[in-house]
Amino acid sequence: SLMLNYYRVRERGISLWWGLGASYVGNEVNTFGFAYNAGVEVFPIKPISLSANYKQSFINSNTINQVKLHIKYHIKNVGLYTGFHSNELGSENVNGLIIGAEYTF
Repeated sequence: SLMLNYYRVRERGISLWWGLGASYVGNEVNTFGFAYNAGVEVFPIKPISLSANYKQSFINSNTINQVKLHIKYHIKNVGLYTGFHSNELGSENVNGLIIGAEYTF
């Protein structure tokens, strides 16, 4: 996915955004589609944040719904996170715990 986000609120302790963009599904589908998202990130205690993000993509006549709930530990431009991801495509649901890292430019 490639999303352009508009940060409606960007304060010291909270960020709220929504965005528009495109998603791509590979394998046998090989199709791009319109996508939108919305999210919030709260910073209760430095350097910890809690975030929630929802994204919906429209591919052919189907929708892909994605929910991410993270707790992050920030070190300069790097975020180490753990949380929960939920992906729904048609009647298929893939849910699970996740551990990862992200770099912000």
